[in-house]
Amino acid sequence: MRTRLAALASLLWALHYCAHCRGWAGWALDLGVVVAASLLWLGRSRAEFLLGSAGLIFAAAIRPWAGAGFVWVNAGYVLAAVYAAPRVAQALSRTRPARSLPRPAAIAGAVAVFAALAHEARPAWLMARPDLRRAALDGLAPTFPVKDPKTLTPAAARLRRHVVALAREIGERSVYSPKAQEKTKDYLVARLREAGLDPEVVDFMPERPFDFARTVPFRNVEAVFAAAPGAPKGAWVVGAHYDTAPGTPGADDNASGTAVLLEIAARLKDAPRGREVRVVFFAAEEPPSFGTRDMGSLRYARSLRARGVALHGLVNLEMLGYYNPKPGSQLFPPFLRPFYPDRGEFLGAVSNLRSLGLLRELKAAWPAGSPVPLESVVLPFVFSTVALSDQLNFWGQGDRAVMLSDTSFFRNSRYHQGDDVPDTLDYEKMAAAVEGVVSVLSPRK
Repeated sequence: MRTRLAALASLLWALHYCAHCRGWAGWALDLGVVVAASLLWLGRSRAEFLLGSAGLIFAAAIRPWAGAGFVWVNAGYVLAAVYAAPRVAQALSRTRPARSLPRPAAIAGAVAVFAALAHEARPAWLMARPDLRRAALDGLAPTFPVKDPKTLTPAAARLRRHVVALAREIGERSVYSPKAQEKTKDYLVARLREAGLDPEVVDFMPERPFDFARTVPFRNVEAVFAAAPGAPKGAWVVGAHYDTAPGTPGADDNASGTAVLLEIAARLKDAPRGREVRVVFFAAEEPPSFGTRDMGSLRYARSLRARGVALHGLVNLEMLGYYNPKPGSQLFPPFLRPFYPDRGEFLGAVSNLRSLGLLRELKAAWPAGSPVPLESVVLPFVFSTVALSDQLNFWGQGDRAVMLSDTSFFRNSRYHQGDDVPDTLDYEKMAAAVEGVVSVLSPRK
């Protein structure tokens, strides 16, 4: 028994090490751990599988808090599990009493569970079949452009100019287009300097091999607003990735978040100061960098920790421009549909459990600046990987972070498609999002 458990632990650690060496980010390792734990749980009648499953969940749960002691804490668990394995096996082998016939309440409960699963079958199927999901959303698409560009307010018109420059004039900004990424970096730096800021370009080279020869580094772009005298410690970080998926112009994903962040930076220049604010444009969020140690947000989060920068929290801006007022235009993961509106007229705020306080702070301050409704969801760590964006790298090292989004492919059928173009965005609502975030960052009275 003890030999089998020790062998299982060695195998799992070897697989974890191999994934780490291949450049997987911490949260991606956690996802693999949860899948392995679920498979082991199927054999929970045997002590080695039960203890192995519990150990994997324990490892994923403590990683953000354990820091450098992660390996030692897990080694301690393995030793304790090996020692206790015979007792656990003995307990599992005890004869269980014969089960009585199911009671009416149990039958009713089973029927209710079956009905709930049947009710959620369609949204689950749409999540598994992107082609069907896009077809369903395309059938409900609003008329474009949402508003005549000539009638936009000045704030909305500035946002549209940013998106057109990024998504139309520059176009695809993926890792396969380093020249376009250089143009994007130059555009961001120029706009920040026009706003009176002194941005810093932070270069980093990939740590893993690519299937193409990249001779230029990735570049994060950062502008820092110093804290007011006597302000609380801990910096706000507001971030957005500026790259695109290969083959896409990326108007909503994520020229919209990038444009909103540019306008936030311009507004903060003359806004009342509170905490330190760091505005960061992340490189390398999209595939093939996603889920690896080459993500710009992972490098940035690590650099903050290495420099000893105290972090209050991250607000990650991920796709902020697509709205749809038609009934049924908003999709959800299974079992969430009854709790949220079915019209795509809101922004979503996504948090993990550790960031719940930050989410509450954001929701309390948001209405003072923006009329756009804000719906929120809190994800336990096991499910946090469904929120696929840069906040994952902050969650992975134990920092607080919240993602703001128009919910991506749960609303926008053009996600990672060639028709993700500027005319599909609602720039007035994007302007309202700028004011909402500025309200969150402003000092509390």
